[in-house]
Amino acid sequence: MKWRLLLLLFAIQGVSATSTPLVAQPVAVTGIIAKRETDLLTHEDKLAAYDAEQVVLSNDWGTQGYNWEGPNGAYGTIISSGSIPQPNSNAFCRRFIHIVHHANDGGANPTFQGYICRATPDAPWERK
Repeated sequence: MKWRLLLLLFAIQGVSATSTPLVAQPVAVTGIIAKRETDLLTHEDKLAAYDAEQVVLSNDWGTQGYNWEGPNGAYGTIISSGSIPQPNSNAFCRRFIHIVHHANDGGANPTFQGYICRATPDAPWERK
């Protein structure tokens, strides 16, 4: 009985010393255009950035500057041109700029600048 108790104590110590607690990880934010630029944001701030992108993308006329703020201190600005139909196809493209500010950016303000396109009016926007 005494040996069993000692073995149990050693087993518990071994498990607690080498194991890390399981922590639920938030689900990735899919569909965000400025994915690399928002990698260091908290999940909640990524959701705020995603929501801002969706607001801008819902406006076919373009946006001169849409500002957003996340609940954990990140913030950003999105600028977008209107949708431009591509010749000889159903595709649409637009110039898209998303500037991200957060505590871990070292003052670099990660910025996505480029064109985003979609094959049809109902398709998702993708980085080009």
